Amino acid sequence: MSEHTCHATGCKTPVPPRMFMCGRDWYRLPKAMRDAIWDAYVPGQEIRKDPSRAYLAAARAAVRYLERIEDRAAGTTGRST
Repeated sequence: MSEHTCHATGCKTPVPPRMFMCGRDWYRLPKAMRDAIWDAYVPGQEIRKDPSRAYLAAARAAVRYLERIEDRAAGTTGRST
């Protein structure tokens, strides 16, 4: 079984399957974004592998947000991958 890691692009920090991101990346998100992820989370979805559309949308928004702030910090305007 593979290890579960933070969902932030490029982060390889191991986290428990019920956690979306490592603490470092999680607290880089605005509180409203963290709240949206928790609001859409259904306990056990990581075991059943059935996250809701709302959870997936909140998760995508969070990953994209961190990508944008990384791009700004690096002085780029977008990812090439």
